[in-house]
Amino acid sequence: MSDPTQQAKAHAVGINHVALEVGDIDEALEFYGRFLHFEIERRSDTAAFVYFGDQFINFTRHADRSPDAKRHFGIAVDDKPLVRRILEAWGVALLDGPFLDFLDPWGNRVEITTYRDIRYSKADHVLRGMGLGHLTKSEKALAELRARGMAPDVAPSTAGPVTPVLRILDEAKAREFYLDFLGFALDWEHRFDARAPLYMQVSRDGCVLHLSEHHGDGTPGAALRIEVCDLDGYHRELTAKGYRYLRPGIEDMPWGTRDMTLRDPFGNRLVFTGSGNGPSESAGGK
Repeated sequence: MSDPTQQAKAHAVGINHVALEVGDIDEALEFYGRFLHFEIERRSDTAAFVYFGDQFINFTRHADRSPDAKRHFGIAVDDKPLVRRILEAWGVALLDGPFLDFLDPWGNRVEITTYRDIRYSKADHVLRGMGLGHLTKSEKALAELRARGMAPDVAPSTAGPVTPVLRILDEAKAREFYLDFLGFALDWEHRFDARAPLYMQVSRDGCVLHLSEHHGDGTPGAALRIEVCDLDGYHRELTAKGYRYLRPGIEDMPWGTRDMTLRDPFGNRLVFTGSGNGPSESAGGK
């Protein structure tokens, strides 16, 4: 008889999804949506599929279940203290122990972990698509990955992506320009209280920007260059929106790039640039 330990086996690559039993699909989406960003891909009265980049949770309706004791699953987040504050403010009871654990309304035990501090790693292109391209690993997590031959091909002290902080002076105009016109997505926003200045993160593909009303966060009039794969396509997209304050054009630059320059309502200059191959279009009002 052959030794089963010597037989060919599939390699486990990762956890694709977790299925959770909940009493009500709408209530489950509301509960988890209070402290997590996710994309609802499909839903019905009996099931919902919510994605975190390339992984998902399958909520399935099943009212009769007992609360978990030790069985649990973990969700890695970018800001664990923020989740703790939200849960405490919402009155969710945190379980005793060294970790941030709690039971959802149907008894599923959830542990919140910090992405930066654990071995689990998303591919860079997935993080960029989620608007989280700025996330890095702690030295402890990198050391654990390095010991197993799984560390990224960068030195531990290598600097990570740069996130520009642009000063804004009017929330409505900022949202109109960056979200409605440029097509960036709002990842998160923060105020210390209801009357405090706004600080928010917006992203599109791999480009992440921080926009701040805080007095000390820069001066209007900053300039940055943003590489775009399809500059002509992006130009057509913006032109079709008919934004009343700008009619951007593309210019062939003497150093070989093609640039589309825009100024936001606060004087910050954004230069979207592509390689010097494509039809040149007359520059419009900047």
